[in-house]
Amino acid sequence: MKHCLYLLPFLLFSCAHHKGAGYEDVRPGAGGLNSVLVKTTDETEGSREAIKQARAYCEELGKKPAIVEEKAKYIGEIPEENYKRLQRASKAAGTLTGGALGKRGDDALKDYSGIPYQVEMKFNCE
Repeated sequence: MKHCLYLLPFLLFSCAHHKGAGYEDVRPGAGGLNSVLVKTTDETEGSREAIKQARAYCEELGKKPAIVEEKAKYIGEIPEENYKRLQRASKAAGTLTGGALGKRGDDALKDYSGIPYQVEMKFNCE
């Protein structure tokens, strides 16, 4: 029993090591071509998140990411133009109310329209 207690910190550390690694959406691929798929409410934010995860993945290997391809796709249930119109209205409401409704407006938009963008990035670590 005493020996088990000595091993406990090592077991906990090994489980927690990758949990906060920052690249939970990265999929290692054959021949070193990796991909990351991020779903987001904003296309630009999705690209930034994909790059951030690729960088974190490659840094753990002691390398840097080289982006091969990046695709953003709208997969929402409502037409994209309607979604963008709602997004602008939500941001305007947040600005007019001093931010008081901004977060709630974003949450309501997510509830109504889901997470409509999917960003896929393919990269190598060099």
